[in-house]
Formats: sequence, C-alpha cells, structure tokens
Amino acid sequence: MPTDESVQGPLQATRQLMINVSRNPELSARRLQMWATYETEIQAALLEQRLTDSLTAQVLAHQMILVLQIMFAEAIPDELWQARVTRIFNATSQVASLTNEVDMTL
Repeated sequence: MPTDESVQGPLQATRQLMINVSRNPELSARRLQMWATYETEIQAALLEQRLTDSLTAQVLAHQMILVLQIMFAEAIPDELWQARVTRIFNATSQVASLTNEVDMTL
C-alpha cells in the first residue's frame, strides 16, 4: 500500500471521521445505510458494464464494501491500524487472484 502523503493523509482523515461516526448511534446507522447503497450501486455498475453475471457482481460488490467495514470497524492505535489496512489489501489481492484462477461458472 502506498505510504506517501497523497494517500495517507486522506486515509487518516477518513479513519478519524469513521471513528467519530461510530461513536454516534444515529450516524453509525446512517453509515450502514450508506454502505448498503454503495454495494447496490457497485453491483449495478458491474452489471451495466456487462463485466460479470449477477451473482458474481453481488459477491464482488459485497467484498468491496466488506473491506471498508473491516478497515473502519473499530478505533485501534495508528501503528496497528496501518498493519490492518495492509493485511486487508493483501488478503483482497489474494482472493482476487484465486477468483481469476477458478472457473466459477455454473
């Protein structure tokens, strides 16, 4: 994961925002609605562009949002959070490469 300020600054700002949101029940509920909307929109975009079938689009959209949910699930110390983000991106890359190697057609 890039470590330059152009990526780290906005990522840290988003992290702080999510920490503040998680402390407020109303905002936390709205965050869940937002992620559900994003997931639906990602799935629709994949289908609109004819990049995959409906089931695969649903799985990919869910996986993309799950990454965000894990990244911002809880407030943890900065040094642990950076390690968590790196592990999430590595795991996501591994899943993507496995998906590309397996014929998932029914």
